[in-house]
Amino acid sequence: MQRKLLVTLFAVLLFLIVVSFLLLQGDRGQRSAIDYAPVATLQVLDEKNKQPNYTIHIEYPMLSNVPSPSSQEKINTAIKTFVKDTADAFKNEISENNQRGNFPSILTMQYSVDKLTKGQFVVTFTIADFPSGVKQPKKRTKTLSFDL
Repeated sequence: MQRKLLVTLFAVLLFLIVVSFLLLQGDRGQRSAIDYAPVATLQVLDEKNKQPNYTIHIEYPMLSNVPSPSSQEKINTAIKTFVKDTADAFKNEISENNQRGNFPSILTMQYSVDKLTKGQFVVTFTIADFPSGVKQPKKRTKTLSFDL
């Protein structure tokens, strides 16, 4: 009987210690490993223009739930800048070159998340542009890597 009572008291004491430890960590503003998991959300940029005649379709990720808000902002800004620079370069290239035929020039960009952990984010973009009148697209990839 006394042994059961001691085992029960020990279990209750151990439970209280664990709960106190977890509460103290929460009071320090620290996040535990299960409090966050970074998330990459699809964003789309669609743009059409008649003169010069072009279509742009860009898919890119925006991160959320990153433990450091400043890191999240820097990463998202870097991705937005890359997307804008790519679109602007395409528009400059087609405005400088005479378009052949009535077909629009087309820029497409898609991405794949190669790695998304609590410590690192790696994304690869596949970029294809079809200037008006060409038979084959210009395809290339660009990989961006960030520490979280």
